[in-house]
Amino acid sequence: MKSFAFTKMHALGNDFVILFNDPKHFQVTALQQLADRHIGIGCDQILFIQPINATQFNCHIYNADGTQAEQCGNGLRCAAKLIFTSFNLTQFSICTSAGEFFPTFLNDHLISMGLSHPTFLDVKSLEELWQSVPAKLEFVSYLSLGNPHIIFLSTDLSAPFITHTGRMISTHAAFPQGVNVGFMQILQPDSITLRTYERGAGPTFACGSNASAAVIAGIHTRMLANNVNVQLTLGALNVQWQADLPVVLTGPAEFVYKGDYAVD
Repeated sequence: MKSFAFTKMHALGNDFVILFNDPKHFQVTALQQLADRHIGIGCDQILFIQPINATQFNCHIYNADGTQAEQCGNGLRCAAKLIFTSFNLTQFSICTSAGEFFPTFLNDHLISMGLSHPTFLDVKSLEELWQSVPAKLEFVSYLSLGNPHIIFLSTDLSAPFITHTGRMISTHAAFPQGVNVGFMQILQPDSITLRTYERGAGPTFACGSNASAAVIAGIHTRMLANNVNVQLTLGALNVQWQADLPVVLTGPAEFVYKGDYAVD
């Protein structure tokens, strides 16, 4: 049995187990157990950080079900804060399969991160999906920020509706790799409420990339301003976007606790 040091962190309740380690040491079943809230540590995603050089770090991201994710806005901000405190660095980058990301530390509480340029995806592949979408939902956009998102306006943000409908859409045959589902209500041009069903994790308190995707979708369809506060279950994220530029996500990242985890 091997023991690995870990750090538990969260961003508005979207929680992560972060390890300075190589994911090759963990089988999928070990990742699933680690993420389990009853028999493991419990988290939405697991992040593995490995230094590339003095100012670059590699980050592999896994969902609670053991599947790999391309990037994670909240997770990257948590990883950035951990790197900052562990290595006393203020200028560095984090590399994922979706690209290289550069954090900006605004204060001890808030971190900004420029995410990927959005790519709007072809909706022709979604024709079968429309037959299953409830009347409570109005399609807004299908896009990628390195990871895929589908955004709807929704008249229902209740937990049972998000869980049931989110699972149905996220695992639909139209999305062989799964999709993150955003349920949005517009309060003002600069303010929305959002609930998210994350592929591989289920409903989460917050999802930074989905918040960014929702705001981009609203700006692209001329429903939102270029600077939007996204109201989530436990607080708010700020998203700014200008066409042809990366989206900028700003929000908190907090430590929960550190420990050692034993794996067979």
